[in-house]
Amino acid sequence: MSETVLCAVPIKTVKVLGIPKSFALIVTDQRTILVPLTSEMLKQAVAEARDEAGSEGKGFLGKWAAQMKASLGYTSRFLGMEPEEILRQYPEHTVTPNEGFTKVRIRSRQDTNRNLTLWYLLLHGPGGKTKYELPSRTSDVVAALKQAYGSRFKG
Repeated sequence: MSETVLCAVPIKTVKVLGIPKSFALIVTDQRTILVPLTSEMLKQAVAEARDEAGSEGKGFLGKWAAQMKASLGYTSRFLGMEPEEILRQYPEHTVTPNEGFTKVRIRSRQDTNRNLTLWYLLLHGPGGKTKYELPSRTSDVVAALKQAYGSRFKG
């Protein structure tokens, strides 16, 4: 049976002091993969998108739109990749079998100062509890997490 990527979302570590680290969370039907996202990776993706838009004859706005799409949608590239290919291309990854998580939760917190809802993903795994900030709580991500973690997921 082949392994299927269910979702890929950008997440950040939650830091009280210090700079948060960005990751791509790639959840398959068998494993959870964390790929560190570096500014160099994003810069390269933006440059490639700009060059491709230029070679297609797009003007300033077309290049700008391509750059924004590449930057904001970077993690979507993982949806079309085989998990083994992700692991080969990104050697700094961390992998945990889905069965290794005892609880997976999505929680929210209201930030009244900025008038917005903050979303957090809590992974209770072999190394303890880890908290990540999610950009949003979408139905497709919730469905993927339910499929991957079953009754251990509450969201």
